[in-house]
Amino acid sequence: MEWYMALILLLGSLFLLMAIGTPVDFAFLSVISLGAWLFLAEAAGLAQWAHNTTASFGSFSLTPISFFVLMGEVLFHPGLAFKAINYN
Repeated sequence: MEWYMALILLLGSLFLLMAIGTPVDFAFLSVISLGAWLFLAEAAGLAQWAHNTTASFGSFSLTPISFFVLMGEVLFHPGLAFKAINYN
């Protein structure tokens, strides 16, 4: 399969899933599973995808991103972020 056909297939299915109301995380999970099945030798591709996913949980290099989002939520919901910016 040519790269542009794979691009059309995967992005098309992603946009279709999101257009019908599937949550974004499940849409991405479905498209990633489809890509692993099609392009990485079917069941072996899914096994490799599962192995890489579980191995990445042991890496803490992306941990600050989740803490940054948590900090934003903690400051946004009580209104502390607006109070800190509008200090009149």
